[in-house]
Amino acid sequence: AQDAAGLLYLANPDGILIFDGAHWRRVPTPVPMRHVAVAGNGRIFAAGEGDVGTLELQPNGALRYQTLLGRLVTGKTDMGEVYQLAVNGNEVYVLAEKGLWLTAQVN
Repeated sequence: AQDAAGLLYLANPDGILIFDGAHWRRVPTPVPMRHVAVAGNGRIFAAGEGDVGTLELQPNGALRYQTLLGRLVTGKTDMGEVYQLAVNGNEVYVLAEKGLWLTAQVN
């Protein structure tokens, strides 16, 4: 996925890789990631083995992965392997091994 500033975000077994055209950075995640999507408002979402979350900017300027499992509309968190991630406005849809999941609106 690519954001408006041209940064590339790639899912990786060790987290989310970010490439600015010259340098790589890695944001660690608790599980191997498989998908990354950029919302229209610039937020970065990622999904992997049983987890979905967002990259949050910290006060020191670093990015940190924040899970959204507690914000799933169904309240269930056992989604299994994630097959696809889609962002529509402030809603995040996750097609996974155990069904289609929707997060509560994320600003």
